[in-house]
Parts: sequence; structure tokens; C-alpha cells
Amino acid sequence: MLDQEWQLIDQYLRKEFPTDQELWLDYLKFLSASEEEIFISVPNQIYKERVSEKYQPKIDDFMNNRFGKKYPLNVMVEEESEDDIVVLPTPPPSNPNRTYPPKKPQHLYHFLNSKYTFEQFVLGGNSQLAHAAALRISESPGKDYNPFFIYGGVGLGKTHLMQAIGHEIQSNDPVMAVHYATSEQFTNEYINSLQKGKVHAFRLKYRYADILLIDDIQFLEGKEGIQEELFHTFNMLKESGKQMVFTSDRPPRELKTITDRLLSRFASGLVADIKPPDLETRKAIIKKKAHQKDVGLSEEIIHFLANNITQNVRDLEAAVTKVKSIVELLNEKLTLKRVEIELHDVLNSYVGRKNVSVERVQKEVANYYNISYSDMKSKKRTSAIAKPRQIAVYLSKQLTNLSTTELGNEFGGRNHSTIISACQKIDREIQANESTQNDVEHLKIRLLRS
Repeated sequence: MLDQEWQLIDQYLRKEFPTDQELWLDYLKFLSASEEEIFISVPNQIYKERVSEKYQPKIDDFMNNRFGKKYPLNVMVEEESEDDIVVLPTPPPSNPNRTYPPKKPQHLYHFLNSKYTFEQFVLGGNSQLAHAAALRISESPGKDYNPFFIYGGVGLGKTHLMQAIGHEIQSNDPVMAVHYATSEQFTNEYINSLQKGKVHAFRLKYRYADILLIDDIQFLEGKEGIQEELFHTFNMLKESGKQMVFTSDRPPRELKTITDRLLSRFASGLVADIKPPDLETRKAIIKKKAHQKDVGLSEEIIHFLANNITQNVRDLEAAVTKVKSIVELLNEKLTLKRVEIELHDVLNSYVGRKNVSVERVQKEVANYYNISYSDMKSKKRTSAIAKPRQIAVYLSKQLTNLSTTELGNEFGGRNHSTIISACQKIDREIQANESTQNDVEHLKIRLLRS
């Protein structure tokens, strides 16, 4: 009799918790029943806690209304496989004299860039609202401004501010599960989980984050399957009071091929933009970057750089790196005239200079890395060829007016997503690796020279 009642209970729970079906309710299995008790199984301890905290009260109400008494659930935990285990944050040691840190949730914590902290962020009028909101969120995640959506142009500090939130929260509460991913990583992990039959593990991984940070949401445009997955992840985290932060190059209303229900959720919290920095902010950024790189700059040079590089914080940092190379590699005195000579082609953020052909980019990069021009269009994937090819794609996207589809055709018939992925990978490399940053800057100067 009670096995039939379990079917009614299941239907009742699905009506009460419509967003829980695929992630939770589909994994509750009826085993048997006695006159006094119902036995079910769940995949792991996480599910058992979920049943006790969320479903048991509803089941008690249902059974009490039908039979005038409660039927306790006996929840059995199935044997877990390593692929399905999600390590949750562990509480601090009960002994206050023990000084070692609590164990971090390895399946959920992605290491953030150590440079992207609030201390390293240069605040200006262009970013006041976004910065103030980021600080508030860091102090009380999940309470105010959830979700937090930051938008702005390339290289203005969106990723920096997003990751600063993650660093600050981790500093305040080391056991907090902070998860950062680009939209590309989120998409690729989901696709891999589908191919390997591990979608359940993927969902547990993302939907049990305390803080979810997803970068470059615009790259989910047109990808309905992954948008559906993010929609349900969003609902689960929102319901649990977990903080979410997203970045994009546009505000939600301008993301054309993302579903309305997902856009409405992005816009339901705080939407803040980061604009190009003003002159004084640019000067402050240059001074900070110069201090970090241990290069002395006169006020004259600082003003010159700030007055000519106006749109992109990343270009300001690249200029300081270039100036440093004049001192270290050329062993010359740092004068304004020398800086102007070395940087005049790359000042003004390359605006109006998209007149370089893809063929020229491919040949210049191939020559620089000592590979053949034909390798740019080949299917070879060795690291000696793949990275130069990705750099050529990145430079072609910056210095030509071709679309990603057109660029794909120029690089051996590669598809739109491959071109985007290559650009994102080199963009991350530039941020994390000074050698790559120098290579790209050097190549850009050579390509822009007449």
C-alpha cells in the first residue's frame, strides 16, 4: 500500500519543488515499506541531508492529511563513486589551539588570479558603483545585490573586480566554496559531462557553490542547451541564498540571443557598468603598474601615456611593460622622446588602425615563432604550432574587421566557436604570463608599422 503512496508523494514533491526534479527528486528511489516506515535510497550523504531538511516536513504533512499520522522516512545512502562525490566545505577545527587551515572544497574551488584583488584595483569615477557594490557583496554574500552583473568594454577591469570579490570572501571565510569559470569553461565542462554521462556530477559541482562567478556571459548567446543548464543552476543557487556574479561586454538587455527568462534573472539584482577610465584614473593606473614592475617613470612620461592610451586598462599595462623593456633590454635612459618613438604605433588604442590583412598577421607570427606559414591553416595541434596559431587568431581579431566566421575560413575552415576560444585563451595568457604579453605586444607593433 505504501509503495503506491510513494508515487503520490513523488508527484506531490514535484509540484511543491518544480526546480528540484532533475537534480534531486529523480534520484530518490523507493525501496520498501512497513506499516510504520518508508525506506528510500539516495546517492550520497548530501541527498540524505536534503531529504531531512527540505522534503521530510512536506512528506509528513502529506501523510498526516491522508492517514492522520506521520510515516518516518528511513533514508539509505548508496555507495558513492569518486566521480559523484562533491567535497563540501568543512567547519573550522573544534580545537581553537590548532592553527592549520580547514580543508578547502577541492571539487568546487578554482584558484583565482592572485593579481586580481581589491588592493590592486585602481578606483576611479568610471568604476565607483561597481566597486562599492563588490565590496558590499564581499562583506555579506547572498544578501544584497544578488545576482551582481558587471558589464563594460574589453580590458576595463570586469574580471579583476569579479575575482576580487572571490578573494575577499575566501579571506573572510576560508571554507567558503568560491567557484570561478569563464562561460567557455562552463560550456566545455557541461559538454564533457554529457559525453561521459556525468551530468549529475556536473550539476552537483556548480549548484553547490557558495559563490558562483561566471565571466563573459555574452559567449553563451545562441547556445540554448547551456543557457537552460545555467537557468536551473541560477534558480538553485538563488533559492539557497548563494551569491552569483556575472560579467559581460554588454548589459543584459543587449544580449540578443539569450532567453528572456535568463535575461530577467541577470537583471533582477544589480547591474553596474565599468566605463573607460578618465585621465586621472589612467595616471593612477600607470603609477601603480610601474611600481609593481619596478620601473621609474617621470610625471611627463606618465602624462604622455595616460593622454594617449584612453580606452583599455590592459593597454596601459602593456605600455608600462614596453617602457620597462626599453630600460632593461636596450639599456637606455628613459626619455619621453624614446618612449614616443617606441610606442607611437600602439598608442591611441589602435582605434582606426584595422587595416592589416590576415595573411600578413599569419606570416609575421609564423616567422616570429619559426614555423611555416602553412601551419597557420593546418590541422596540426602540437603546442609549438597551436599557440602561435592562436596568437595569430587573436591579433587578426584585433587588427582586422573580419567576423569570427570569416576568420575561421582564413585559418583552415575552423568554426566560429574555435576562433572565440583561441581569442579567450590568449587573452587569459596575456593576463597571467608576462612573456606572452610581451610577445603579443611586440608582434602588434611590427604589424602596425607602415
